[in-house]
This record gives sequence, structure tokens and C-alpha cells, in this order.
Amino acid sequence: MPKLEEVFGVTVKTPLSYVLRENVDTVFKSHIRSDKHIVVYGASKQGKSTLVAKHIEEKQKITVYLAPNSTRLTLYSSILRKLGAELEEETTTAQKNSATFSLGAKIKATFPFLGGAEVENKNELTSDKEKSTTTRQIALDLSSADDVGRLMREMGKEKIFILENFHYATDLIQRELAFDLRTFHDLELQFVILGVWREKNRLVQYNGDLLSRLVEVPVEPWTEADFRKVVTKGAKELNVQITPEAIEECIKHSCSSVAVFQELMKSLCQKSNVARDTLMVQKAGDTQHVREAIKELSGVYETRHTRVLETLAGSQMRKDKKTGMMSPGLAYALVRALLVEGVKASEQGFSREQIEKAMATNKEDFKRAAVTNLLKRLSALQHQVQISPPVLDYDTVTRRIMIVDSTFLFYLRNTDLNRVLETITDLHDSPD
Repeated sequence: MPKLEEVFGVTVKTPLSYVLRENVDTVFKSHIRSDKHIVVYGASKQGKSTLVAKHIEEKQKITVYLAPNSTRLTLYSSILRKLGAELEEETTTAQKNSATFSLGAKIKATFPFLGGAEVENKNELTSDKEKSTTTRQIALDLSSADDVGRLMREMGKEKIFILENFHYATDLIQRELAFDLRTFHDLELQFVILGVWREKNRLVQYNGDLLSRLVEVPVEPWTEADFRKVVTKGAKELNVQITPEAIEECIKHSCSSVAVFQELMKSLCQKSNVARDTLMVQKAGDTQHVREAIKELSGVYETRHTRVLETLAGSQMRKDKKTGMMSPGLAYALVRALLVEGVKASEQGFSREQIEKAMATNKEDFKRAAVTNLLKRLSALQHQVQISPPVLDYDTVTRRIMIVDSTFLFYLRNTDLNRVLETITDLHDSPD
């Protein structure tokens, strides 16, 4: 009998209650090893990484995690190193195997020899045997997608390249990578891009040539039927019967988040004392246990998300030139606006006009350009203050602030937001 944590809940490993969805898993599987790149997108904790782990073996893929300080050069150097290449910048001041290269620098790439000329034998004497490695060295321009792509194809043509946390890259880097993906497609390389956002065609907006070269796989929505399948499969693994009333109540409070639903089911089973290693059919689903599970999870998410909002609100403190005192910046006004709007939030997010209206007060006059800059930098700002995964994202096409943490709606609907607003106001509204 498996452990409860292996069946229900949010873990690094794929839970045993994982179910295949026709519009997600089937579509994703059909395009693996195809001639198209795959973009997997949706809110955090909705199954993007799990989807990839479920259908692509570790030995098949090269995974790189992007960050706000990622550049094309650091990204490509990381991929090549994971393929086995040794990179060295040919300048007098550069350090060997440096992770960062300057534009225009000459790069030497040394990699295992697979064919061609100009080879060099390197013998390494180990304690039990002599190991011989044949390598080849070439000049490489890391800023050239063609140069990088050809070396990637030579070293790892059978690999699938996974770009995790694509949303953390700056808008400029995302645009540059969108153009490079066209080149990689022509070189028969396949990339899988994972991003926390909710709008369609984000990369196509950057490069229309990708329209016929990639397929998008949104991991949302999760339907009530999906959740019932999760329960059915998980209950079978645990040899437990969960009452229909409890299942419906957990679905009702899940806010369409599989992470919330998984955690509610785990908590429900714990409170029902579901045990391991028993052949008897166990029962779970007392109404009181459901209420307790919801209350417990509300406390967990309230602690995390309230701290997130406090951190975000205080992330742009500014110094008054006249008084020398610190006062809150635009990020604080944005957080306060979100709390004012509160449960009006839905999966459609907040409109720009809705937020600007809520941000405005008698003593604050925000320039639209400054607001635009803040919204475009939301992902980078959250990463900068160590909010991971991000909670909010700004869709420049629909001009909406989207909730991209699938647990955040649960938080908004189960927390006294007036109390949170008062706390954040006390922390940030008055100059220190």
C-alpha cells in the first residue's frame, strides 16, 4: 500500500492519483518528437512540470531554468555544457569555464568527437584503468542561433530541450528567444517551453513565423470531471471510499486548482485516519473533516500569500527628497488595489482600468508610464524579492493583471482581506 503523500498532495514526484486528460496529455504526447516546439502554459501548480516529467524520460531531455538575469549567452552556454561541451572565452581576462560571456567574444568549444577532422586525444589515467576521450575544438559564436543550434544538433540531436520558468526571462530575452526558436526549428531541434501565464500565443506575438512551428498546450482548465477521476484513482490506490458529499465539497472549494484539490484530499484522508498496509476498505468524508481540511489549508495559504503581498508592497520603498523619509511606491498601491477588489477577482483577472481606479487616491497621482513599467516588470520584480512562484502576471495584449498562482484565488475567497489590508496599511502607509 503506498503512502498517502505518494497518492494525494503536491510533491516533486508525480502523484499516483495523476490522471491523463485528453485535451492535455494526449495533445502533448502527440507532439513529442514531432517537427514542432511545444509551449506548455498556465498558472503555477497546475501540472506543467508534472506533465513533462510524465511523458519525457529524464535521459531524453536537457533542462535549463531561466531567471530574470538570464541572457541568450548564459542560456546557450548552460545547454551546451549539459551536453558535454567545455566553453572558454578567448580573452586575456576571462576565466576558463566562465558562465557569462561578453558579446562579440571569441568562444572555444571543446566537445566529444562524433565525426570530422581536427581531433585531439586526451588520456586520463584512473586508479583501475586508462580512459581515452577523443575531443574536437571549434570556434563558436554564442550569440548566433545558427552556430549554437548546429553544435546542439551534433551533440544532442536526440535530446528534447526544456526551458523551465520562461516567464522569468525579461521581455527582451523572450523576444530574442522567439526568433532563435525559428532557427532551431529549421535545424530539427525541439524545445519545450514552460511558462506561468494564461494568454494564448505569447511567443507568436513576438515572432509570427512561429505560428506553424509550435503547438500550445494549456494545462488549464481542470474540470469537475477531472477532479472526480483524480479521486477515483487515488481512492483505489489507498483502498478507501470517499463519500460523494465530501468530494463535491472539496471540488466546490478548489477554485479550479488541482493543487488545492490534491491538498484538500490529502488533509481529508489524514483527518479520517486513513492508514497504510490494510486490506480493509477504509472510509473517509465526514462533513466535519471536510470543514477542518478547508480551514487548515486556508491557514497555510493565508500565511504564505499574506507574506507575499507584504513583501511585494514593500519592494519599491522610495526616499522623499525633501524630508529624507521613506514611503511606499507603486507596488504598494497595486497590492492595496488588489485587496480592495478582493473577491471580485476571477480567472479572468483584473483589468488595467479596474486596477488604476483602485490605485488612485486623493494624495497619489501616478503617471501612466510608471504604472505600465511596473506592470511589465511584475514577474521580474516578484523574482527579485524572492516571490517564487509568481502570483501575478500582466498580459500586455488583454491589458489585464492575471492571477498565475492557482492557490491565490483560494486565498482571496477564504481570507479576511480587510484584516490583511489593515496589516499592510499599518506596515507601509505611513513613512518610517
